[in-house]
Amino acid sequence: MDRIVFVVLFLAGLGASPDMAVAAARDIAVSVDAKGFTPSTISATKGETLKLIITRKVENTCVKKIVIPEFGINQDLPLNKPVTVSITTVKSGDVGFACPLDMVKGKIQVK
Repeated sequence: MDRIVFVVLFLAGLGASPDMAVAAARDIAVSVDAKGFTPSTISATKGETLKLIITRKVENTCVKKIVIPEFGINQDLPLNKPVTVSITTVKSGDVGFACPLDMVKGKIQVK
């Protein structure tokens, strides 16, 4: 009987170790203004989940979308409306992001 109770508790998540806990995503506010992406460089650690909350604040810009080729992201950025883009870094190195024309750029530095 004790064995059945242990199995039920473990399957219910009550027996999970702290090492099995999933880290919460880190929110990062990114604005698009006359200078481009701010911040243009974001630091992250390998395996970290980031929620980029991007707000385009200017009308006259080529940054009406954000493109992150490594993650297959091509997301519209409506004026003055926050848009959330979530990614989980999988390897060390730089992950680039840009406007669709690849003129205004930024990067995520993964360590």
